[in-house]
Amino acid sequence: MTLRKGFELVRPRTTDITQQITEFERRYGIELPPAFRLFAETFELGDLALLERKFFNPHYQDERWVSTTAVEGFGEVQVVSLNTLEQSLQGAQTIEQTGGPVSYLAFASAIVGAVCVVLRGPDRDRILHYDPNGEPEFTPLADNVFAFVSLLCEQPEEELDSVSFVDIFEHWGDPLLRVRLDDNHEGPQRRTASSIAGPTSDAGKTGFELLEARGSADVVDFDAIERRLGLELPPEFRLFAETFALGRELRLQTYLHPSFSDERALGYVTVDGHSDIEFVGFNTVDNAVLFSQDIEHVDEIEYLTVGYSVIGGIAVGLRGDKRDVVFVYDPRKPQLYIELCRGIFGFVRTLREVIEPDGHGVQLEDLVRPWNGRRWSLRQ
Repeated sequence: MTLRKGFELVRPRTTDITQQITEFERRYGIELPPAFRLFAETFELGDLALLERKFFNPHYQDERWVSTTAVEGFGEVQVVSLNTLEQSLQGAQTIEQTGGPVSYLAFASAIVGAVCVVLRGPDRDRILHYDPNGEPEFTPLADNVFAFVSLLCEQPEEELDSVSFVDIFEHWGDPLLRVRLDDNHEGPQRRTASSIAGPTSDAGKTGFELLEARGSADVVDFDAIERRLGLELPPEFRLFAETFALGRELRLQTYLHPSFSDERALGYVTVDGHSDIEFVGFNTVDNAVLFSQDIEHVDEIEYLTVGYSVIGGIAVGLRGDKRDVVFVYDPRKPQLYIELCRGIFGFVRTLREVIEPDGHGVQLEDLVRPWNGRRWSLRQ
């Protein structure tokens, strides 16, 4: 069964809250650990942070959850929500029974207990599950919050009242899953053919949805890679490389073409504010070094070509004030490297899948897929 996992389950931020985080730290005398702070800057916290799915139950005319959020390898831990920073502090004060400084932030609520990040000491940034009835009360889950999110996975509800899982489908552009007998449902949430003619980013994937997180068995020794290549990866990019599987295709949406019986992508990926960049994917660290040496014609490179586009690529600065800054590399322009943003996580947030019908008579509003499926097909 193919279910969503990892960063498909958390909602990226669309606004910059760096100042609000700094104010939170100042007000409460807390310095957030570096990985957790980056996560809070990149992803939403609060009631709407988890991208859980509901289906419309036609028997009772209401909306119901189709799944819960579990933690791979820790079946007893089920995550209910991600908490705001203030809620995280209040939860930690309740756990530690103090109204003052705390050692943790309870940043996620679970069916039993909470998920906490360590604020100080040698385990700083580590993620623990707190179980008030457990022995011990705290169990390690992951080295940092990005590794923790990589472990999140959808888990089907044990039972759906009067509905079978095999009858639940996703319709293109509909925020609710639908039951098979409801295939002909009409209403304000359904889209018409005229509303989706031509390229569109609506219903396209964004940012981290396009990437595949590393699994628990997909661990890379980046210390060894740095020693072998004779370079030190910038800290944010290294965290990114530890979290996501590089060198793999972007997870574009695909469909089975009814006439040609082959699987085709529904669009391509571009960068917000830079529609001339058609982004293709990320390079492995080894390939990134080779490409950069070929571009710069030196062994000791200044940039790391971490991604590639139809023309040129995406690079990260390695030293000085360019360290961890993201640049676009375009061989056609006099200035080869032009700054895009600060930090690879900020760059990923700008990626957008542009949906573009292929001209063979396929209407997007006719596309459906099983709720646990990846590939779209034409509704019969």
